[in-house]
Amino acid sequence: IERRASKAEVSSKSGFIAVNADGTPLWRSRAYVPLMPASTMKVVTAAVALHVLGPNWKPTTTVTYDTNTRTLALVGGGDAVLTSEQLKTLAGAAVESLTAMQESPSRLVIDDSLFPAPSLQDGVSSGQLPSEERPVRALVGDRRKSNDSSLDAGKKFREFLANRGVLIPFKGRSVSTGAEIASVRGLRLRSSLNSMLVYSDNDIAEMTFRLSAIGAGATASWADARATAYSTLTALGVSTKSLRIIDGSGLSRSNRLTPFALATLLARAEGDARMGIMHALLPTAGVDGTLRKRYASGPAACVQGLLQAKTGSLHDVIALAGYAPTNDGSARSFAMIVNNVSNSVVARNKTRAQLDVLAAAFSGC
Repeated sequence: IERRASKAEVSSKSGFIAVNADGTPLWRSRAYVPLMPASTMKVVTAAVALHVLGPNWKPTTTVTYDTNTRTLALVGGGDAVLTSEQLKTLAGAAVESLTAMQESPSRLVIDDSLFPAPSLQDGVSSGQLPSEERPVRALVGDRRKSNDSSLDAGKKFREFLANRGVLIPFKGRSVSTGAEIASVRGLRLRSSLNSMLVYSDNDIAEMTFRLSAIGAGATASWADARATAYSTLTALGVSTKSLRIIDGSGLSRSNRLTPFALATLLARAEGDARMGIMHALLPTAGVDGTLRKRYASGPAACVQGLLQAKTGSLHDVIALAGYAPTNDGSARSFAMIVNNVSNSVVARNKTRAQLDVLAAAFSGC
């Protein structure tokens, strides 16, 4: 392990730790140094959501109708993976309800007030929106990358209403004042978290970050989402000293995590009633997601199909955190973060490869 960790590719500003199944450290180096975690921050986001909401929690998107103003409203419930097919189903159910009520709506609005108006987090530039991360709103259809996902979803919903014979003008954004007449439930949280972790989806991460705050009884503001993350980590026995949590995706360059905190959180997840599925939600080495093309050869190949971990990548950050399998059937939690990586494809690939080799050493090969 020492020999592999001393390679030039990972000897820049960095921190490493591997923890045995019984909680004792196998090996560590600069494990308490706060570093930019990149997308390994999503491990924190997932753990907080699982702990607060539970793996089987489902978001709900609703339609309300105000008989006094004849206003139909599509109300966002924070479903990050809501599909057009679900919006179509919702439109059909709404039309059936309106027909039964003998009501004819005069306008359609969207209500995405579950989340506050989008604002840019520290450490992220406006030029990164919406390509790397769209503005965080409580309503989105088909995970579309746009500056206003709520308006996009509302327009799509209006099309489905028109297909059912309900032709009404779309009047934009407004807080619903009506009663619920239709609803559709989304996928279980564990499913959306799997997509978030396997494909490193920033948008799912930021919506989940807000939903956890609401689940904890707070608002969906940046401040409350951060406070929820800190308080949950503390409740789980993870020290938040030296940590700086800015967002849920890891896109912010102002985030700081220590390898020790990450590995401790992963270790706490094992055996926990709600977080115990964490390892099953992560990408598998050489199989899927952001690890699909890695662990194919050399010393790292020994854990192909076995090791599960979340990747992290910014232009000068390469990170990896997850579980390294052992011969006795257990797993070691680990976290590795390297900052100040040279911004070239060759340098970044070399750093990734060296982290893969080091992770294999945590499995004893």
